[in-house]
Amino acid sequence: EIKDNVSEIIDVLGNEEEKLSVRGSAVLPLIYISEEHPEVLEPAIDPLISLLNWEKPQIRGNAARALGNAMKEFPEKVEPHIEDIFSLLHQESTGGFLSEDRSGFVRSNAARGLGSIAKHYPEKISHKTDELIELLKSGGIYLEIDLIRPLAYIGTEEVKNKVSNIDESNIKENDDSHVQDAKNI
Repeated sequence: EIKDNVSEIIDVLGNEEEKLSVRGSAVLPLIYISEEHPEVLEPAIDPLISLLNWEKPQIRGNAARALGNAMKEFPEKVEPHIEDIFSLLHQESTGGFLSEDRSGFVRSNAARGLGSIAKHYPEKISHKTDELIELLKSGGIYLEIDLIRPLAYIGTEEVKNKVSNIDESNIKENDDSHVQDAKNI
């Protein structure tokens, strides 16, 4: 039954006559399906990859998160696109959470997707440790929380040392508790 749902969602994503808002909303259930049943996501991987460049930020972020979850079952299909997911971490946010610019949401979901990748294949993102730590220092509270996951799964002594050396004066006031969480990896 879940496979049938995935097929229906893919049909909606590919239907250019459907409203953009409907097509975009179809990605959200794929996140939840990918968390519990990544094995049924194979036919959705190519459509999700194409959504990493979608015009709406929420769609890019949701696609990155679902692809990260799909990595567990389909590393050969997702791995070539890890850099695309990483690139979403560098989108600048110019507005608040409720503004039209939802780049913070994109960055947060990209970090969650990378956390899922690192959980099963930490070696696939460990070369990005320095970049993740730099983002951890400047990303804001929500991004920090989501960046802790991939760093924790990488979990090498090098990561622990780098996180413990973060200059907390660069972290915004009240955000330091999440940096402390990372230091306790």
